[in-house]
Amino acid sequence: MTGDQIVFLSAAFVAILSVTLLAQFKWLPGGRAGAVIVFAAGVLAVVALRLANLPPKWFSASAPSFALAASFLVGAFVHRTGEGRSFGLPLLLGMGLSLFVANVVALIAQHL
Repeated sequence: MTGDQIVFLSAAFVAILSVTLLAQFKWLPGGRAGAVIVFAAGVLAVVALRLANLPPKWFSASAPSFALAASFLVGAFVHRTGEGRSFGLPLLLGMGLSLFVANVVALIAQHL
């Protein structure tokens, strides 16, 4: 593992851990502002993994990579109540949408 991979992998972990702790101790603002922060953490985690190229199969535009993106997206809409919904929906939606977009970009790049 290279130094860049360690940095980006650490960034992904820090993004998710930070937003989780903020939500756990109720330090996130309510409403849209809190949802945007959680969504951004999910996107940041996937972008950091993409930049580190870890794991490469997640971003290969293959059927399993699209299935993983779909599982994040479906997981975002699993019926939850209260704080689980206000945290899980934006986090998994951010992760799923960014993973889906990364795979669409890879798919287009393969066919050019």
